[in-house]
Amino acid sequence: MGMVRFKFFWLLSIAGFSLMFSACSNIPNTNQSQSTPSPVPQNSPATAATTNPRPFDPNLDIGVVLAGSKCSELLIRNTELKPDDEIHVVRVDDKPHKKLVARIVGPNNCPKSPQSGIEEIVVDDGDESKPSEYEIRFDENNEPDSGFAVVSSTASVEIKNGVANLTASNFSTPLLFRVCSGNESYHMTVWDGQPLVGKRVWYSYWSLSYGTVPTCKPADFK
Repeated sequence: MGMVRFKFFWLLSIAGFSLMFSACSNIPNTNQSQSTPSPVPQNSPATAATTNPRPFDPNLDIGVVLAGSKCSELLIRNTELKPDDEIHVVRVDDKPHKKLVARIVGPNNCPKSPQSGIEEIVVDDGDESKPSEYEIRFDENNEPDSGFAVVSSTASVEIKNGVANLTASNFSTPLLFRVCSGNESYHMTVWDGQPLVGKRVWYSYWSLSYGTVPTCKPADFK
């Protein structure tokens, strides 16, 4: 009987020691240094937009300017322009070509002039929807004039040897401007390469209420 009790208490002692050892092994080591992982830097949408601007798009960044003595208008398929955005206005009817600077005022509130002789303006052939309309103001020392409009934040325009060159980072060569007339119409085109030879990338058609001498070529309408 004494031997049985001795074995029983001996077994209890071993079991208790095993439990204590297991519990101690699960206690975390407070002396071990634990480093907090560094947060992964992320660009905010504003930073990404600043570092990666939208590339130049002729359908969005070229338009038509109608100049008036008191109020000037911009027709363009770009809904994102805001007050004080800069616009280059390019006139190519005569040489040397001319570049002016204008800025967005806001939505177009210019009164319609029945004496203009313009019945309709189509910006970008193949799209029958109406373009966005803005009121613009020309910078000081810039006499208002009608012509092409180019959003200056996406492209630049320089006059070289009397010819306006539009330069954009996503085009390997400058884009060139051309105007011509049809029967009671006025046509404005922009070309990647020489006009009538290269690829036409933008087009505007004006329907007029008076007759004009045709100067356009078949390639102007292809």
